[in-house]
Amino acid sequence: MRSYRELWLWLGGLFLTLFVFLAAVAIAYFLKQENNSLFLNGWMLGALICFLASYACFFGAIRGWSLPSVVRPEFPDIELEIFGAGSMDTQRESDSGQ
Repeated sequence: MRSYRELWLWLGGLFLTLFVFLAAVAIAYFLKQENNSLFLNGWMLGALICFLASYACFFGAIRGWSLPSVVRPEFPDIELEIFGAGSMDTQRESDSGQ
């Protein structure tokens, strides 16, 4: 089984960085505009989704999840029979031009 730990860690880091960016934008809008909710803001909801995705990716790295977890490819059951005969006869050309 192939380990996808590095991929899960990279994805977790990506989502965590995106979470920080979206939370900073949400805080900036909250401080700039009056009567703007911090936690019901679309930017903060996106940040929350990114945080949950990063948590899931880090958890997947710890648990060692394989990425295509639905189907495990197996070698098909193929049976091949070869029947044949060969010959070892060779033809030689005489070198009469000497």
